[in-house]
Amino acid sequence: MINHKNLSSAEKERMDERAAILEFDAGWPRVIAESEARRSLAHERWIREQGGETGWMTPPRADPLPV
Repeated sequence: MINHKNLSSAEKERMDERAAILEFDAGWPRVIAESEARRSLAHERWIREQGGETGWMTPPRADPLPV
């Protein structure tokens, strides 16, 4: 679970900015906007942990097909 205690300052800023955009542009309640921003940040972290430094996951290597 992600909370403000285990975020870097850059992640805190990005999460707060994302929540503000959802709140004002999409008209979401602040609590829901913060929750969605937190979920999105957790997803980004998961992708990086899977080897997707560029934001994209690297597909698993497939064995060559037999001929």
